[in-house]
Amino acid sequence: MIKLYQITGEKKYLDLAKHFLDNRGNSKVRKIWGPYNQDHQPVTLQKEVVGHAVRAMYMYAAMIDITAICRDTAYHEVVKNLWQNMVPKKNVYNRWNRSKA
Repeated sequence: MIKLYQITGEKKYLDLAKHFLDNRGNSKVRKIWGPYNQDHQPVTLQKEVVGHAVRAMYMYAAMIDITAICRDTAYHEVVKNLWQNMVPKKNVYNRWNRSKA
């Protein structure tokens, strides 16, 4: 959606992308799918990188885009904290490198 917004300039695509992110973990509007899909709680409350790595990276990339385009400070804090959770703790290279020391 964000790429479509960037190509067309139509804000409805940006709004839809943010809507999808804002409704993650919201059991009041739909069935939630749990941590595997990063859907266990609202994105602004997530503190740990969990679930399917590729799906997570697509979602985090969208959150970073929303942060950059909309200057969304709530998303900025969350992705910054998720980065700090991911790189030192969940990065395969870092785990392998520490085990060799």
